[in-house]
Amino acid sequence: MDAFALLTMLPGLIATIASFLVVLGVVVFVHEYGHYIVGRWCGIHSEVFSIGFGKELFGWTDARGTRWRIAPLPLGGYVKFLGDGDAASSRADTAQLEGMDASDRARSFPGAALWRRALTVAAGPFFNFFLSIVIYAGIAMGLGIGSERPVIGPLEPRGAEALPLQEGDLIRAVQGREVDSFGAILRAFQDASDAEPGLGAFRVDLERDGREMTLMTGPLVLPEVGGLAPGGPAEKAGLVVGDRILEANGVRLASFTDLQRIVEAS
Repeated sequence: MDAFALLTMLPGLIATIASFLVVLGVVVFVHEYGHYIVGRWCGIHSEVFSIGFGKELFGWTDARGTRWRIAPLPLGGYVKFLGDGDAASSRADTAQLEGMDASDRARSFPGAALWRRALTVAAGPFFNFFLSIVIYAGIAMGLGIGSERPVIGPLEPRGAEALPLQEGDLIRAVQGREVDSFGAILRAFQDASDAEPGLGAFRVDLERDGREMTLMTGPLVLPEVGGLAPGGPAEKAGLVVGDRILEANGVRLASFTDLQRIVEAS
């Protein structure tokens, strides 16, 4: 790969890294904020709230005496509570605890009741779990939820060969085979074509506007060229996008499944 190609990839790489750091920063902040806020509710004082590790780049101290800081290694974060011997709260700072009076010791992490410490520790993962619920709920509200119901969506016009199926049709069966999902519709057409190569008319049982009915329809996917691999055999043979393949190896084609079968057999 030459230098020019690397330069053209650079903006995308930078954008990917920046997106990763933003997402990671949000996840870390929510996780550590869970520890911080529940600890505060439980009467445990936070000395440091850090996003990132390493030497402080910048920060400030709030009215409660907590130091909020940003560090250069954005691969995590921590909340250091009063009396902690390290950022992970894995051990107590015995020297600090010995110099505390009773009121300060009660505000320390080691000096808090077991249930208060348990709630504080569990709050981080719980806040991340809650964050995932909020994110997925927001996606569902904004973009909707995909459905596998066997219902026909918008169809592209196909001129005189337009499918008799209509948008909103609820498909019950194809060639006598019951379907219960949208993906099963296409599989039923493919299986029927495999069972009877060259089949050009399929029986479809459906519900339309509350009425049960049966229609005969052509294949869902015609043997048409939708795209070509640059420099591939099809392009070299002279095929272009939009071509309808009528026959292959002397066999009349009705569906794309027929074409796939012949090509695979060759």
